[in-house]
Amino acid sequence: MTLQVLIATLGEEGLRRLSTMSLPEIPGVKYLVSCQTGRDEPMPDVPYFFIRRHDIDMIFPPGRGLSANRNILLRAATGDYLLIADDDMSYTEEQLKALLDDLEKNERKGIIAYRVDGAGDKKYPAHAMSLDRKMPRGYSPSSVELVIKLDTIKYNYLIFCQLFGIGSPILGCGEEDVFLWNARRINVHIEYVPLTIGTHTGGLSTGQRPPTRPVWRARGAVLYLTHPRTWRLRILRQAMRAKSFEAMRLMFYGAEYTRMNMDYIDLTVE
Repeated sequence: MTLQVLIATLGEEGLRRLSTMSLPEIPGVKYLVSCQTGRDEPMPDVPYFFIRRHDIDMIFPPGRGLSANRNILLRAATGDYLLIADDDMSYTEEQLKALLDDLEKNERKGIIAYRVDGAGDKKYPAHAMSLDRKMPRGYSPSSVELVIKLDTIKYNYLIFCQLFGIGSPILGCGEEDVFLWNARRINVHIEYVPLTIGTHTGGLSTGQRPPTRPVWRARGAVLYLTHPRTWRLRILRQAMRAKSFEAMRLMFYGAEYTRMNMDYIDLTVE
């Protein structure tokens, strides 16, 4: 059994952040880095540190956009299990060995959500549970907490929707919410395991920082998808908490934008 860590980054600055990551050399673990080169920029120079590592493979696709980069990684992946990662994650030998042990002993399938350190005040469920039907109140997995069995991607053509996430012009986050929403709709098994698998070193995630306009729009889009009966009330409640008419307007815009693009977002639409 093999675990492949899929690291998405962008340009020379991304490679510099990558060089500070702790990526231990462990039998059964490999790393695949996709460093986007932007639109017109030349391919960045690869630090010798990465060239000499036999367990690190690198690809340099053109373009920008986090969800597009994650999809490039998923298409190129070869490991039995795939750990989604960013260039501000770090791992210890003990964490990755514990993850390998859990995957092998329990024969995990589908998508598994774990814990990471450095997630601020995020509240994780205390016990293992199935996420096949819905998420527990107040909890939503981040991309870097997800491990995916390769067969789940190959057989179900499961991808990240490129309308969502960093680098997307309208909807600035929420890509993991839509990924899991689609997985649930095509009956992919999803579960949560209370095991810490890495450390997020980059501070608060996009969803935990003060919302920007693209983030407000994405919040409305995700509510539209995940709460089809109550999304309007949930938008109003969030806007009231934020005391912002502009937040309400942006969330409703995100919901309408999603409604107009359902053929692109919903993988079950034929």
